[in-house]
Formats: sequence, structure tokens, C-alpha cells
Amino acid sequence: MYKTMLANRIKGVIDLLIGEEQTAFISGRHILDGPLIVSESAAWMKASKGKGFFLKVDFEKAYDMSFALSRGLRQGDPLSPFLFILVMEALNVALNSAKEDGTIQGIRLPNNGPEISHVFYADDALLMGEWSIINALNVVRILRCFDLASGLKINFNKSCLYGIGLDTFDMELGALIFNCQIGLFPFIHLGIPIGANMSRVSSWKPISDKFKARLSGWKERTLSFGGRLTLIKAVLGSIPTYYLSLFKAPVKVIKELESIRRRFLWGNTRDGRGIAWVKWADVIAQKSAGGCGVGSIRDMNLSLLAKWIWRFRKEPAALWAKVINAIHTQPRKFSGIPVNKKINGVWLKINSIEDDMLKENISMEKLCRANVGNGVKKSQKDVLLRIDSSVGLGGGSGEGGQSQVFYFLNFNNCVLFWQIVV
Repeated sequence: MYKTMLANRIKGVIDLLIGEEQTAFISGRHILDGPLIVSESAAWMKASKGKGFFLKVDFEKAYDMSFALSRGLRQGDPLSPFLFILVMEALNVALNSAKEDGTIQGIRLPNNGPEISHVFYADDALLMGEWSIINALNVVRILRCFDLASGLKINFNKSCLYGIGLDTFDMELGALIFNCQIGLFPFIHLGIPIGANMSRVSSWKPISDKFKARLSGWKERTLSFGGRLTLIKAVLGSIPTYYLSLFKAPVKVIKELESIRRRFLWGNTRDGRGIAWVKWADVIAQKSAGGCGVGSIRDMNLSLLAKWIWRFRKEPAALWAKVINAIHTQPRKFSGIPVNKKINGVWLKINSIEDDMLKENISMEKLCRANVGNGVKKSQKDVLLRIDSSVGLGGGSGEGGQSQVFYFLNFNNCVLFWQIVV
């Protein structure tokens, strides 16, 4: 009980203690922020023909060593994740301090953007920077010091080095300095392929293989129609969501995934073809519209990618948003969203969903509306009066009616903020 209480209390202040490079266990930070930062940084370095390295650090786990039993927190304790990222914050501070005094050089983004040297998700650490022997040696020294100070041992033999613009000699020299393996682009970070061309159908083969494995043939024969329908919904909600949250799936991939689901639902087997009792459009339609509520993979993909545009406007001070602003400086059709078409990375594909939504008569500009404020920070007691252009002040029953305005103005200890939706 007391551990849960301590965990709930530390949640309110942990974001003030942990640097923005750490994205695990902190409210408002997302696991895909790190892969987006790494992908865009790598795409920019390739476009600018720079030389850089990416070091995927492997920390030894509890099952890699033997240790004496003592007092502590068991795995799964609600407080242990926060204590762990507090320990990892020591490495974050060391790397940032070395970056500030010039001891190490991260990837220096253009247009006064941030210098990216590392991203963390719990103990999944990815270090990056401009390539030089001195830079690599200093990174090793910092990792060794953290190893000795924290007890988190780094397994350099399982760590892996990736390079951009580096020849074979530089890669072998870097592997000798870090005492690690040599890897090639694309590589996997937090389950996301970094540097892969996700417009190719072959890049989505792991997803289609998982679809086929989960919706295997024996389940078609043993499950009822309701059971198959439930399993389809579960597979859609778990397997492709992670990829679809960052990458725009090609049309051919979506058709293949829909075909797998369709054949499984109607009981298609090698022995024969099942009967499609209703149109597939009715199956994927919402239950309120008379459908089965399975949902469209394409619509799900567009919705998940649209969230990035919403977050970009909502979180302009986030590290990933600063990276996007630095690399992409040319605004697209609707204001506030920069896109540099010369950088063929993840962000370019994310913003291409605007054209797809326009084909469905959905305007991103209307979905992403901004409120104009007066710059004063609001407290919980403050009341926000939101005035839409379609709502006038003449009536007394509307959202911005005169009776409500009079009530707010006469409410004690209340600050009234006027915001107009534009």
C-alpha cells in the first residue's frame, strides 16, 4: 500500500526531475517519440551527407549475472520503474554536461535546433553523434564511469554500432573502440525499423507474417463466427497498431491485411471458399451505422498519424517537436506544420495524410483548431470561456450566452479568459 502511495506521489513531480531524452513511465511522453527523433536525425544526416554513428547500448539484465539476496524492490513493484529511470538520469546528465562543454558532439541539427546525442526508453539507450575518434573515446569513458558508479553493467559485446557516411575502415575502428558488433541500416529500435523505406511492401512483411500466424487455419475450423469476429478485432488492436502509429502503410499492404482478415472471417480454407454473407464495407462499419464494428485498417492508420499533427501543435516545447522544427522549415498547406520535402523521412509521410483526408472531404485545418489566449497561465480555479464563431452572445442559453457571462463575472475568485477559436 505505501509503495503505491509513494508511486502516485512521485508521478506528479517525476517529469521535473527526468530529462526530456527519457520517454518511459512519464505522463505525456510516448514510446514512439524516441524512434521518431532517431529516424528524422538519420534522414537529415543522410540528406546532408554527414558522418555519424549510432550506438545501441545493451545493459546486462538480472538473469545475466548472479547476486546476493538483500532488501529491495521486487520486479513489478509500482515504485521500481521510477527509481530505475532516476538512476538512468545520471547517465543523461553526464552526457548532456559533456555535450555542453564540448567533450562529446551529438548530431547538430540546423536552424538553431537541438543537438541530439542520446534517447532513452527505460534501459533501452541509443547514443548518437558526429563521427570522430575523440568523440567515440569520450563516449566510452562516460559509459565506463556510469557503469562503475551505478552498477548497471554495459555489455559492449552485445551492443551494436551503426554508421552513416562511414567507410569500412571507420566502422571497424569504431567497433574496436566500443568493443561492440557492427550493424547495418536499417536496424530495429524499440521494435521500429530505423532507416527503412516503409513505402516498400517488403518492409511490412513482419506485420503480415504475424497476421497470418495469429489468424491461423486451425482457428477457422474451431471458432464460431462470433469467435472469429472477436479475434479479428483483437488482432487489429494489438499487432499492427504500433507500426501504424508511426508509418503510413502502402495501399497494397492494407489490401493484403484486409484480405487476410476477410478470408479468416468467412472461413476460407485450402479445401474451399467460405460464403461472404454481407459486404466487407458493412463488416468494418461502426455498430451505430449497422456494421460489425471491425474497423478499417486504413482509417485507423490515418487517425493514428493525424495524432502526431495534433501533438505537434499541442506540445511545441517537446524534444521531438524541436527536432521537427529544426529539420523541416517549410510550412505546408495549413500553417504551423513544417515539411521539408528534401528530407525523405517519417515526418514527410505523416504529413501526406492531409491529401488522403481531403479525398474523404475531411479538412485537417478544421480538425486542428487553435485557441488564441492572452499568455497568462491559468489555474484550476480559472474559468475558460470558449467562443466559437458559430455561437453568438445574444442568447442566454448558448455556450457563450449573456447569462453565462454574467454568472462567470460575478463568480468569486474567478479569472475570466476570453478565447476565440480561429
